[in-house]
Amino acid sequence: MEKVYVMDNRGHETEAFKIRYFNYEDANYFIYTLGEIDKEEYVKLYLKKMRNGEEQFISEEDWGHIKEIIQKVVKEIKSGRITSFRDLNMSSLNEIMETDTRIFKLKKSIVEEIIYEEPRVEIRDEIIEDPIEEPSNQGSSFIKNIGGSMKTTFVDEFPRLRNDVQRPRVETGSTPSNVYREKTAMLQKEVEEYKVITYKLKEENNILRKKLVEYREKLEAIKAMSRDI
Repeated sequence: MEKVYVMDNRGHETEAFKIRYFNYEDANYFIYTLGEIDKEEYVKLYLKKMRNGEEQFISEEDWGHIKEIIQKVVKEIKSGRITSFRDLNMSSLNEIMETDTRIFKLKKSIVEEIIYEEPRVEIRDEIIEDPIEEPSNQGSSFIKNIGGSMKTTFVDEFPRLRNDVQRPRVETGSTPSNVYREKTAMLQKEVEEYKVITYKLKEENNILRKKLVEYREKLEAIKAMSRDI
């Protein structure tokens, strides 16, 4: 499960875990847990209501309606036929306030069923497979492991480039100082070249992230179309 940090009014943060983020009618709902389980194996869950990116106060009347929404959402997830709500990308939810949160409990087995795993994608040099081939598989990835692809492209490559820099050999004896200056200048030039390479790799990383967002939007549209068929 992905982590989210919950901040109290004093600025203290508590590590929590994302369960699901979905849209129902005109509002979004985010469910998370601190991992609290009682002796009857009920998991304590926390819910936030959000609209236009802003956290909303939940009145008693509103909470009664939201509990009905939760029951409906859980039922649709368990049946594998989701029609009333739409899952949202949780990657932007990294830190939230603990205020305006409502608490409820579900059996551990049910919580395990409703945890939403973000589709992991991978961008390769080969032709990307068309996701329309499997529109009915809700849990399938559009393209797998983009994180791994980015790591190979940027994180792994840059250390390798740094290791390839040839360090000047310092020899004892009467090596002229101008030789050291030339080798130092050469090394500095290579370092500057690798800085340029690093910048280009960062730009490529940003492009891949933008493509990921586009692919996810297309996937959500395909899911919506498949539910309407």
